[in-house]
Amino acid sequence: GLREGEYPLYGPTHFRVWLVGKSMTLSPMVNLAGSAYAAPYLRLAGARIGPGCHIGSELIALPGMVELEENATVGYATHLQGYEIAAGRLVIGRVRLGHTATVAANCVLVGPCSIGDGAVLREQSSLLPGQRVPPYEVWGGSPVRARPQAEEPILKIMAECDHAPRELSLIDISATTRP
Repeated sequence: GLREGEYPLYGPTHFRVWLVGKSMTLSPMVNLAGSAYAAPYLRLAGARIGPGCHIGSELIALPGMVELEENATVGYATHLQGYEIAAGRLVIGRVRLGHTATVAANCVLVGPCSIGDGAVLREQSSLLPGQRVPPYEVWGGSPVRARPQAEEPILKIMAECDHAPRELSLIDISATTRP
């Protein structure tokens, strides 16, 4: 598989990144995002996804560079970008979300970057290579920085919603498909 590091542009690794990215745009993720099927599909594509995760976005170009720990939440239209092109080089890095971390909608995360356990990245924020949100803090903006810990109802609902599709239960699905 692909490995973290710097690579020359237009070489074999760059071609593989381009090919995986194009494959993901043609994948069924556009229909699976936000459903209980998103996590199993991304696991098959190489992502490391713990139990109970909710993935509301199809914008994941390199699934092999994505790690979501148990009960992490990714908001709608959020880009999880495991690579960037900078200074004439292809840089590949992991995007990591800790246990119960929440990324709100319309964010951009470019690896290598991480969000600690229980941390929140607010809507329309950008987390760039090398940046890290510490555990149990709320960060947001572009450029990203620490924000007040004021409780926002929608973020609390996203993080604690028991009805969000997080796990795929084959037993339940097969039971509903019988006549």
